[in-house]
Amino acid sequence: MVPRSRILHLPRLRSPLLSPRYSRSISSIPTLKPLSPSFYHAHTASPSPTPILLPDTFSHLPAIQIWFKKDDKSLAYLKEQIGGRLVVVEVGEGGYTDPGTKRIEVPFGLFVDVCLGAEIGMKGYIAQSDVFTQVPTLLSDLQTPYLPPPKKIYSRSLWLGKSHVHTPLHTDPNDNLFLQLHGTKRIRLYPPTAGAQLRPGQGVLRNTSMIRDVWGADASGGGSEVEGVEGGMEAVLREGDGVFIPKGWWHTLKGESHSSDKSGDEIVCSVNWWFRP
Repeated sequence: MVPRSRILHLPRLRSPLLSPRYSRSISSIPTLKPLSPSFYHAHTASPSPTPILLPDTFSHLPAIQIWFKKDDKSLAYLKEQIGGRLVVVEVGEGGYTDPGTKRIEVPFGLFVDVCLGAEIGMKGYIAQSDVFTQVPTLLSDLQTPYLPPPKKIYSRSLWLGKSHVHTPLHTDPNDNLFLQLHGTKRIRLYPPTAGAQLRPGQGVLRNTSMIRDVWGADASGGGSEVEGVEGGMEAVLREGDGVFIPKGWWHTLKGESHSSDKSGDEIVCSVNWWFRP
């Protein structure tokens, strides 16, 4: 296990999304110093690893330069590689727990044209899509980073949409390495011990929180429904950043727009790997 002296705890966040009282219970996701494969492997292999932020660690990946060219909303390279293969798209803004969100299957090229390329497009999100099984050549643009032995890759996914995208608060049964390739996302995490306070659902949704307002942005101004839940961590993920999410940790992500008109028109793309023994 990595000595505590090797973990640098960053200053606590002061985000406009959080009330002053609430922000005191949210800390920044720690990072490793020095960041090296040996320390990373030691930490992730420990009996109870914690989340680790990997800032600017993956900015060298070819996918960042090849998949996303400046001012190219047509994503010509990805359209050429994936072509007319079908992908599942979440249509809506509330994520898969929102009754208003629909899941439809469309050709990848049509998704790009309608949801990403149009000035006023349909709000769609390719969420948790293993297009790499269909198009394994895309993996050469990514390179599997920081494989934590002796664990093996269980699955990997592409996440692609615009700044409105949202993944509800949930937990996974496998360790997760999440990379931001384009645009910006904000991630929030809570430890497994917070599960009862996060109101998990039932049946197939038992790994998903039924809390709708995690970010404190409800119109009534009453604050977030997770106010008072201890152990929360948060970070903003930009191009080339990554984060290690241990199995059992609750996490939610949302896209962020930095355009001057706040239109939410920016493309955001992430990939992740799940690992298990």
